[in-house]
Amino acid sequence: MRTNKYWGKFIAIEGIDGAGKTTAIKRALPHLGAERDVVYLKGIGSDNPLGKLAKRFGATFLFLVELLYVTYFPLRRAMKRGQVVLMDKYFFFTASHVPDVDTVLNRFLLWACGPLMMRPDIVIYFVVERKERIRRLKFGPYNRYHQRLIDNPDWILERETAYIGMIENTGGIELAFLNNTRLDETESALVFQTVVELFLKRGPRHES
Repeated sequence: MRTNKYWGKFIAIEGIDGAGKTTAIKRALPHLGAERDVVYLKGIGSDNPLGKLAKRFGATFLFLVELLYVTYFPLRRAMKRGQVVLMDKYFFFTASHVPDVDTVLNRFLLWACGPLMMRPDIVIYFVVERKERIRRLKFGPYNRYHQRLIDNPDWILERETAYIGMIENTGGIELAFLNNTRLDETESALVFQTVVELFLKRGPRHES
């Protein structure tokens, strides 16, 4: 991954479906933006034409094209302006999407595109116990990817292991875990806000 050489801070928020990432980000965003120039960007599943196409057809290639666009245009612009970017689902989300990525072509695409992505200054990873995650997925709006996790709960552990291992094996990224299992939406947003504020006050631990 490419080093972030700009003034801005890149915070990636990751975690498997049903972890409560998006809700926590959106609830905390007004408070985080009160004193700093903080912006929210959707990585996977964005509302631009590429994101809509990727969501419709669900191909790894399309998700990677979407991420490359987000990385080289909105993300890089924000970094140049010195903004703090909260990115909801970045490269690791797609790269760990078991079993969809387990083909020769998809592995090649991930290998080729990985070095073109920008390395986050920190990844905040939302953790939820499997039973609670499945409960949330069942009561949420229908989504074919969510349904696959409901029908194949063993994939949750398999994917989580791949997900975390991939982040840990990418040099220069700080990883913070947020256990969201027993938190309501307000508590989750407050904990998330606190983690972000502490990171911004002290700065990254890793020097690139």
